Amino acid sequence: MEAEQQQQPAKQAETKKVKITYDEYHRIAQLILLTFKSVEKEGQTSVSQADIVNKLVQKLEIEDGNGTSVEKAHETSKKIQNVIQHLITKENMLLVTQDSKIKNERYLCANINIDMENLDLSGQ
Repeated sequence: MEAEQQQQPAKQAETKKVKITYDEYHRIAQLILLTFKSVEKEGQTSVSQADIVNKLVQKLEIEDGNGTSVEKAHETSKKIQNVIQHLITKENMLLVTQDSKIKNERYLCANINIDMENLDLSGQ
């Protein structure tokens, strides 16, 4: 009985919804597209979603300046994954080049119809 009660808060923590403001979405989307732009300059055509998430979590947590915790890093990771999913399904700015059963293991690339050189990433 006590074990069941202890498991319920753990399940609630795992399924906790992550909220994001439009400004935060826009900032993360810009960072994702900048990452793809730099990958494109290196000559790579696609990159794994896990690599992008890891780079951006490190960048956002270091940029924040405050000490990071595992929970905050996990929340930031969820936000980035959700923004990537939105850029794939709704915005059509990213494409899945190699699908996988695990979302973080799939390979992504920028849509070729997007002009990365003239893309306005200033947020204005």
